[in-house]
Amino acid sequence: GVDLFVLVPEEQNEHIPWYGLPFLRVLSDASGAPGPLVFGSAADKDTTVSIESFQENVIARTPWQPGMVFGAQLRLRISPGFEIEDTPVEKARRVKLQLAPFLSSGGLMGPAQVGAASSTSSSETDSGLWFMGSCDPYTSFVVDLQASKKVQDRFQVEGLGEVALRPVIQTCLMYTCIETDGAERDPNFYTVCKMKISSLSMALADDVEPIYDALDPEALAAVLFHKIALDAYMEGLVAAQETAESWLRSLMVCVYQSAQVEQAKLEEEVEKRQQIQSMMDTTFVASERLVDQEGDLAVEEVLLGRGHAKVAVVPLLVFALMQCDALRPSGGNFQPSMDARLCAIAQMASMTPGVLAKAIAPSLVLWSMKDDEAVVQSLPLSRDGIVNAMEGIDENDGILLLDSPKRIILYLADNTMRPSVKKGMSKAKNKDNDKVSINVGPNLESTLLSCLKGFRTPPASWKELESFLEGGDFEEVTSNIFHSALLEDKPTASGIRDFSEWKTEMASLIQEDLKKSGDIVT
Repeated sequence: GVDLFVLVPEEQNEHIPWYGLPFLRVLSDASGAPGPLVFGSAADKDTTVSIESFQENVIARTPWQPGMVFGAQLRLRISPGFEIEDTPVEKARRVKLQLAPFLSSGGLMGPAQVGAASSTSSSETDSGLWFMGSCDPYTSFVVDLQASKKVQDRFQVEGLGEVALRPVIQTCLMYTCIETDGAERDPNFYTVCKMKISSLSMALADDVEPIYDALDPEALAAVLFHKIALDAYMEGLVAAQETAESWLRSLMVCVYQSAQVEQAKLEEEVEKRQQIQSMMDTTFVASERLVDQEGDLAVEEVLLGRGHAKVAVVPLLVFALMQCDALRPSGGNFQPSMDARLCAIAQMASMTPGVLAKAIAPSLVLWSMKDDEAVVQSLPLSRDGIVNAMEGIDENDGILLLDSPKRIILYLADNTMRPSVKKGMSKAKNKDNDKVSINVGPNLESTLLSCLKGFRTPPASWKELESFLEGGDFEEVTSNIFHSALLEDKPTASGIRDFSEWKTEMASLIQEDLKKSGDIVT
């Protein structure tokens, strides 16, 4: 289940050495789903932490762990009108090494390889079958599909004639797992081969607005990551940043044009005296989607899709992907080795959408200690945004919970420095040592435990949190560590100050695009 490679750099210098792991990545894809990790390299400052993390990750990848399976085969079937996009990535005629042909194949990005056809003598590959060395509940795969010019929605069924059927994606996963006979003392272990079949039907849309309404931001984050990573392999990291911004501009132009179509439909229905029913059947609000309609949103917010509940998060999603360790170009103090970057790409490529979303943009929730409930479910990842969102809220009663695969942080909303806190104590200053304590209710405790169990390996601070929940002392992180997790306050690789300034620039470019296409008249 786990392969260990001891890598020795050929020469030592001031820079972090390149061990050549990008090529070992191909080997690890064939033997283990989670992908390669580097421990004990020149980048690690704390050897003890590195060894502990190494042990945790090795144990998490062993076949006898709950949920871990091995020797897996995945078969994909799709309805007529769709097919797998498995066009090989061609090598460009250039002097520099191109990684794309090595790290993507068969319409699938991530830890699996396309299996050969049933006939071993045939050179053709079966684009609907993948082999995996191992797989667990924290692993996901992204398959690239393409649609024909016409997708069938009616089929001839024997005995029923022509019937309407939705397109279906069906997967069949065969795997081997280790189970026990259930004995409490000295249980016997044995291997079992199992099969799991899943089917997902999809509705067809007449226009794009229903697609925007059904948008899953976490799934979109996973798809975009694979697309941008592949572009980085082929064209370079700087070019991939430009690709991400160009895609966002194109999407926002399409969203705006879709709003114009919806507005035209509503006006037509009004003329037909169907306005009451039409308003009941749609969530579309023209004043929040079009700049020529009076509304509460600023022009910049309208252009960036803020008026659409699902699309509103996409600009932050793209910004977060551009900032992540895997895709951000090197510069300044950020100088990762090629190995570290490729490991980050491999790990993120196999993350489930929910975990990947938290990896690029941590979840930040404001809790009330008095009421033991979440007051604000999703806070902005910026200092000013947090302050604005907390207007009218008793900050002395609030505690911030930041959740990410890297670290889980509890931080007092009023920014009071507290060297240690104890579970079960009310929030009050101790006169002797000026320490601050907080009250952790059952709901907050349950949420913290859920956060600790939400990843393949627990975040770095898991021991301190568990000790704290058991009644021990908990050292609060410094304000620098907390603010380093505030993504929206970070500058871009191109020198833009923060997310707010980047949004302004993007909105200006989107407005120019709409003017050129004639959708906005000045």
